[in-house]
Amino acid sequence: MSKNGMANLNLILCTVIFLNNLIAILLKSEVNKTSFTMSMMLGILLLISGIWFKWQVRPER
Repeated sequence: MSKNGMANLNLILCTVIFLNNLIAILLKSEVNKTSFTMSMMLGILLLISGIWFKWQVRPER
């Protein structure tokens, strides 16, 4: 998979995880604190990875 495709996949997964956490907060559902924290950490890591891959494939000027 190309770096651009990997970046897009990381950013899409990050968005899905953050939306899932937001819905859990808005619905005030019973979520385990540890799983919520780990989910947020995974989302942040995917965001950083997606930004890193996007930065690597930017066109040279």
